[in-house]
Amino acid sequence: MRECVAFDIEGEDGIEPPLVEGPCRALGVVGGADPAMAIWRWRDQERRFAAYGRSRHFAVLDACRPRGQLSVFLNSRLAGDGRTAYFGLVELFPEDAGSVLEILLNAAEDWCGRHGAAVLRGPIAYSTWYPNRFVARELTDQRFPGDSPYPTWMTQRFLDIGFEVCQEYFSVISEPLVKFVPRIAAAARFAAKRGVRFEQLRGTAIARVFPEAHALCQNAFAVNFSFTSIDYREFSSLYGPAHQLPGALAISARDAAGNLLGFVFGYEAPGFRTPGDEGVKVAVLKSIAVEPQASALMVGPALSAEFHRIMSEPPHGCGRVIHALMARQHYALGTGTDLVSPLREYVMLERPIVSEPAAPGPQEREL
Repeated sequence: MRECVAFDIEGEDGIEPPLVEGPCRALGVVGGADPAMAIWRWRDQERRFAAYGRSRHFAVLDACRPRGQLSVFLNSRLAGDGRTAYFGLVELFPEDAGSVLEILLNAAEDWCGRHGAAVLRGPIAYSTWYPNRFVARELTDQRFPGDSPYPTWMTQRFLDIGFEVCQEYFSVISEPLVKFVPRIAAAARFAAKRGVRFEQLRGTAIARVFPEAHALCQNAFAVNFSFTSIDYREFSSLYGPAHQLPGALAISARDAAGNLLGFVFGYEAPGFRTPGDEGVKVAVLKSIAVEPQASALMVGPALSAEFHRIMSEPPHGCGRVIHALMARQHYALGTGTDLVSPLREYVMLERPIVSEPAAPGPQEREL
C-alpha cells in the first residue's frame, strides 16, 4: 500500500477511511471547512506514474474534509541531474491557500530532501505526456479540449513564497486561416519536392498508426524538458480515444521508403469563441512530433501547414487553429511574423529545497 499523509487540521481523532489510505499522520492546525473538494480526484491520475519512481501524496483535512492536496514525485528517468523533485496534482481553495500550502510544502520538501532532492519544481503531472502548467497571464477565460491550467491566483501564491520561473509556455491562436494558410504553404511544397508524402488519417485509421507514432514520439520528445519514456500500452491509452473526438484529424509524413518521419494530431473545439470573431469554428493542434534527422526537410513546418490547410477546408471549415502548448522560443518565432496571438501564458516554477535534520514525527496510525 502506498503512503498518503493526511493532516487533520482540526485534530480529529478519526479520519474516515474513504478519504485516505496508507499510513496516516495528523499534523497542523488551520481553520475553515468545505466538502466540495474530493480527495479521490487525484487517485486515478497519480496511479499512472507509480512505475516511474517514488511518490507521496499530502492532503490537508478539516474535520475529515479536504482543504488542499499535493503530490511529489522522485524520478531518476526525468531529464536532468536526478536531484530534482516534481510536484503536481495541486488543489487549494483561494481563501486559505497560503496557510494550507505552507503545511503541504513543508511536509513535501522535508520528504524530498530526505530522499536526496535539492530542487522542487512544478507543477507537472510528472511527464511531457501529461502537461499541466501554472497560468501567469490569461487573455481568455475559455477552455478548449485538452486545456488544464492552474489559475493565476495559485501561481501568485507560489511566487510569493520564493518559487521562481524556470520555463515558459503559451497557448496561442492563429490569425484567420484565410490569411494564415497561404503564408505557410511553402513549407509543405518544400518537403513534398524532397520526397515527403503526407497522408490524412481519420477515425480508426488514426489508431492504426499508433505503434509507429509511439516509437516516433519516443525519439522526438526525448529532448523535451522533463521527458519520461512511456510504453506503448500507456501511449495508446492516452491517444486511444483520439478518433472519437470531434473532427479528429491526424497527418503522417513519410519518406519514399515508407518510414514515418512526422506525425501531427488535432481536433475541433466546439463552442470555443474567438473574441471579435464569434461564430468562427476553431480547431486545436494538440501534438506534433518529428524525427530529429528529418528537420532539414522541414517536416515539422510542413505538417503544421498541412494541418492548418485541411482544417480550413470542408468538412471542417475552421477559421482559426489553437496551438495547445508552445515553448517560448517557438512562440517568439511565430509572433515575429505576426502569425499567432496568445491565449494564455503558462510557467513552470522551482525553488531550492533547504534540507534540515528530520525531527521525530507523530506516531503513525494505520487506517
